[in-house]
Amino acid sequence: MSSKQLILYFAFAMPIALTAQQPAAAVKPFTAEFEETAVNRNGQPRIASYQTIAIRSDGARLLKLGLHDGPRYLTFPSGLNVTAHGSRKSTTKGMGMTMRSSSDECAGTRPEERGSIRDVFGYRAIMWTDRSSDRYSETWYALDYDCAMLERTLYFSTGEKSILTLKSFKESADPNLFDVEKLIEGPPSQLDQVELDECLANDSCKRRLEERDAAYHANRKRNGLGQ
Repeated sequence: MSSKQLILYFAFAMPIALTAQQPAAAVKPFTAEFEETAVNRNGQPRIASYQTIAIRSDGARLLKLGLHDGPRYLTFPSGLNVTAHGSRKSTTKGMGMTMRSSSDECAGTRPEERGSIRDVFGYRAIMWTDRSSDRYSETWYALDYDCAMLERTLYFSTGEKSILTLKSFKESADPNLFDVEKLIEGPPSQLDQVELDECLANDSCKRRLEERDAAYHANRKRNGLGQ
């Protein structure tokens, strides 16, 4: 699994299965910056990526890759999903968001194992373990801050692991991170010209990109978002 795929698994695959504290309720905003360390089966670490996770008070959430002008992945309470890169964006509509709730100790609806409670970055946090056939994750959530994710380690059956370490945490969300109004709308293939040029040189990648574009257009037509 690539670093980009791993980050998307962390930040966006999980919330779909989480129990509901509906984002329409007031949410404590935050901006958290993480460093991802990949450790191979020989125990050798390397910095794999940097990412920023932010949540607004209305429940809108964001994942940004990289330290500066990396791509942004946003999900809004209405169900709109926006991928933004540079001056361009791709907007589709999916399921409305749900979030973990401190009222049930940040538990999700997936089968998970409750762990201990300890201090993480100055916040009282609880650990939940999620297992699958070839991996498991241990994630720490802030009990007194709307279950904000503070730390996560993903263990693979191959002996490799990936560690997300919190580097900074602010109790506010930068509005600039969520500003996508003036960006140019278009299909996924138009977001990153460098990635597009590389992908077109590979038949398999080109086919996947065509499938993504087709899904984008079908979603927008189905949800009345225009062409």
